[in-house]
Amino acid sequence: MKAETDWDASLGSPGALTKTKGCGENRFVGVENFLEFYITAGCEIKVEPYNQIKTSVRLSWNLDEFYAEGGTTTFTDRVSAALGIPSYRVKVVSVYEGSVIIDFIVIPDESAEDPTNELKNINDSLLKLFTTKTDSWLGAPILNVVSGDKVVI
Repeated sequence: MKAETDWDASLGSPGALTKTKGCGENRFVGVENFLEFYITAGCEIKVEPYNQIKTSVRLSWNLDEFYAEGGTTTFTDRVSAALGIPSYRVKVVSVYEGSVIIDFIVIPDESAEDPTNELKNINDSLLKLFTTKTDSWLGAPILNVVSGDKVVI
């Protein structure tokens, strides 16, 4: 498995393909929703789905306010604390304007007896948090939430 290109802060996404790291060099740009590979003759690429929870939340903030309040680190800490899971399992994929829209994933605990079921339980907890917590537990009022392909709020 070849890891995606390093993060490029100036692009706000994984860096462009250099075509120097060999066949399979890749990146996924969540905001624009594309996956890009560098493939050479005779090279095989295998793309497999990864079991995870994909969520997008829109908060009543602007980007300056979001980053002044700790940005992605504070957001990750708030989500993981509310779910009772380690923060390394919550990964922010992208942050962009439209108020503030944060796309994030929660990855499974591979050491769990049944990682798929454990992830389902985490998803149920996350949906419950979004539909029952009325305070600004993420730092600002929640305007809408999409989890997977389901509109939650």
